[in-house]
Amino acid sequence: MRATRINELAQVLFGRRFTELERSPQCDVLSFYCHRRHNAEVFVTSDGNFLRKRGRLSGLTASAIVDPEAALALALEHTR
Repeated sequence: MRATRINELAQVLFGRRFTELERSPQCDVLSFYCHRRHNAEVFVTSDGNFLRKRGRLSGLTASAIVDPEAALALALEHTR
């Protein structure tokens, strides 16, 4: 979703626009929340913050947090 669309929604919902620094963490949290909510098995990200903190995050979810290369390897292994 483009930043302008996010700002339009934020303006309607919260009466203000989000700064760039506010928007990115919110998207991260919402992405991970949706992943957990729907019991997905693998959370794929290239975001270093998630990858560095995957040990701490593993207590919040039963799924693996992997980078795209590891996800591809898992997918190829799963299809064999």
